[in-house]
Amino acid sequence: MKLQIILSLMNLKKEDLSKMNITSRCVVINQCDKNGYEKFGNFDIYSYTERGAANSRNRGLEHITEDIILLCDDDVVYDEGYEKKVLEEFENNPKADVIIFNMHSPNRKKRVIKKEKRMHIYNSLHYATCNIAFRRKSIGNIKFNPMFGPNRNLWKSRRR
Repeated sequence: MKLQIILSLMNLKKEDLSKMNITSRCVVINQCDKNGYEKFGNFDIYSYTERGAANSRNRGLEHITEDIILLCDDDVVYDEGYEKKVLEEFENNPKADVIIFNMHSPNRKKRVIKKEKRMHIYNSLHYATCNIAFRRKSIGNIKFNPMFGPNRNLWKSRRR
């Protein structure tokens, strides 16, 4: 079993990748002004001109190859040994399709998971996407809905 990260960001600066402490394979979806691909260490960097978190994550899902997937934003800093901890949790919980973890993000209010418990739809929405890891085989062809979450055009129309 191996771990891979989907990292969504805008206008990639490669030097910022080292600050995140990512040691596993990582698919980077760079929202910028060009389309392209490049390999940079353990990072597969795909650049697209389209925008939006859902679009970015859907593009990431197209490129993943490993068993366990972590979603990541550009403000996350992983703890040393995160890969081993995540994989151990999935090994210890073979029936779990999704596991939510504590992640350090200096720019976010931290919601700390204090004990292990079963998640349901009504309490899973309290956690950011960067806290979520899942088995690739469990999600099938699922896609993120680009109309869900902050959508500038919808927001403007509601304010009138």
